[in-house]
Amino acid sequence: MGKPAPSIIDYASASQIVRSHIKKGDCDGARTLRTEFERLYPVFWKSWRKSLDEAFDGCAEDDQAMYAGTTHFNHKRFAEAEADYKRALELRSGPDGSAKSKKAGNALHSLGAAVEKQERPEEAVDWYRKAFENRKSTRPPDDFDVFRSMRGAAELLQKEGKIEEAVALVDDYAAHYRGGLTKDNRGLAWAENLRGDLLFREGRHEEALGAYTKALDIMRNVIGPSKYSLARYWHNIGKADGKLGKWDDARKAHDEAFKIRKEILSRYDPDYADTLLGLAECDEKQGKSDDALKKAQEALSIYEFQPEPDAEAIARTRDVLNRLTAN
Repeated sequence: MGKPAPSIIDYASASQIVRSHIKKGDCDGARTLRTEFERLYPVFWKSWRKSLDEAFDGCAEDDQAMYAGTTHFNHKRFAEAEADYKRALELRSGPDGSAKSKKAGNALHSLGAAVEKQERPEEAVDWYRKAFENRKSTRPPDDFDVFRSMRGAAELLQKEGKIEEAVALVDDYAAHYRGGLTKDNRGLAWAENLRGDLLFREGRHEEALGAYTKALDIMRNVIGPSKYSLARYWHNIGKADGKLGKWDDARKAHDEAFKIRKEILSRYDPDYADTLLGLAECDEKQGKSDDALKKAQEALSIYEFQPEPDAEAIARTRDVLNRLTAN
């Protein structure tokens, strides 16, 4: 199995997009795009990184500190990244030390991510909370970055056994979103899906199913619903139905997710593998062993193909394969 190689034209276009953001003075936006494009086009980026790095030299000192932090973060040098982000935050804070600007919010969130990677969850939650409060006051409520900072804190709180605090943060975000009088409710769908994820990890599958279903209902009624989100919500519904032993309902949900994902995703995408595995589990429970085996084998090949394979997904898939081949 081989992934189609991106062309040099793809890379050149990506590089130009990054440069255009730098030229407009949006160095934070350029930094975010550079990170994504480096992931997509690693071969070209390694060859041409120096020329693009030089383009960032024209950014202000705080932007250069953020860029340095992101470079360290991407190379898993998280302590160095933390130091860079703290420098950027210092430069982006007011004379009184307050971090109230929009750009300060980016530094706060990045600090949360760097500290989280160093396994200091309480401190990371604090940074994410500060980023969330900053972004609520500096961005429109439907800006996804507001949600991202809340999610960072909520997911860590759940992992630390503070589920009620985590859910309260989701409620805070939803109330803020409604208060913004936005006509687009997709942010409420993001919140309900996150609520479902938090509850699912706690083993509260019935409640999780209700949240996932609500997320789907909201997203289906917005203008221009995200197909990626619809597929994810269908998948999550199927996952929760399976935990509750509702295998007919689980199959219907996974089928809906699969219809969308085979249309919009590469066959090498781990989300595509997730749906295959969900369907394999349904096949197994419904006595369709041959179909289950085929889907689980394909899912495993996709998971193992990833640059950073998901050990948990691989283990779960092998469990299914072991059960099927033992019979």
